[in-house]
Amino acid sequence: SSDVCSSDLVMKSTDAGQNWQYLHPTALSRDTAETSVGELAEFNGRLYAGYNGAGLGDVYVFDGGSWSVAYDSIATYNGVRAIAPYDGKLYIGMDVGATDGDIFVCDPSGGAKSEVCETGEWTLSYDGGADVINALVAYNGKLYAAQGNDAGEGKILVFDGSNWFDSYTGDVNEVFDLTVYNGKLYAAD
Repeated sequence: SSDVCSSDLVMKSTDAGQNWQYLHPTALSRDTAETSVGELAEFNGRLYAGYNGAGLGDVYVFDGGSWSVAYDSIATYNGVRAIAPYDGKLYIGMDVGATDGDIFVCDPSGGAKSEVCETGEWTLSYDGGADVINALVAYNGKLYAAQGNDAGEGKILVFDGSNWFDSYTGDVNEVFDLTVYNGKLYAAD
């Protein structure tokens, strides 16, 4: 265990970006190999941070006063690249490693704290064959995922609330990001 090193910090500004304050989970017993925060997202009034490091793709949750572990990958994944809320649940996209491009979902409604994702509330939503899920975004009542890291892996997946389908399977190696702008879905490859 160790304190948070300088490369894996979460920061906040309360004055429109003029000043920044560190918010790091120093009270947690943490894996020292976690090297960076890969993604941040708000869900049910809490901040979730996905961490990266060899075999240490974990998620921490901040309630405004303290951090706790929300998801522990138990040395299975190299990082969390994407986090997105969709339909009352929280989804995470896993990062870089042979066939690690999986997506997990947390439904906090059945746990001890019905509004918070806890370690036992995650299930596999998509078992991917690619190396990474680069982005997740909700759009038009569906959840979209950008994937790929190697030759021929680049595609966009769509989740309709029950099943995952291919939305785009063009001739690209990776789709890096997804965003919604002016009512339309955009992708970067």
